[in-house]
Amino acid sequence: MNCNSLISDNKHALLSNILQEHNPDVLCVCETKLDPTISDSAVLPANSGYEIVNQKDNKLGAGGVLIAVKNTIVASPATGLDSTYELVWIRIEIVNSKPLIIGTFCRTPYIDDSEALNVLYKSVSKLTSKDDALPNIIINGDFNTLDIV
Repeated sequence: MNCNSLISDNKHALLSNILQEHNPDVLCVCETKLDPTISDSAVLPANSGYEIVNQKDNKLGAGGVLIAVKNTIVASPATGLDSTYELVWIRIEIVNSKPLIIGTFCRTPYIDDSEALNVLYKSVSKLTSKDDALPNIIINGDFNTLDIV
């Protein structure tokens, strides 16, 4: 979901409504436009039933991505895959199955397409080279790329 800022109370209410109405297991959000000084509880109240597992916000008013997961699901940040770009990964453990790796990516329009997609490619390459068996992977986000095929 591209929220185009989670700063206002109006956006917090909208996010809460989406969670209540649709009840997703995982919520991936782009363009949060927060910064590291804003606490998780300011974005998702403690009683929401969700926790933010991985988040990257570099600058208030610009970019930002986060992944929130129902607090009944065992999830953790997937280490060694993030970059300086708007890209975060989580790992969800699934009984009797390979883990599910979910990545959220946001390419801001001022970053070159090929440079941004190369960063994403390198991150996925790290993920697929860690193990002989390929994990289950979901990549989502706001690619802001008109020429992608």
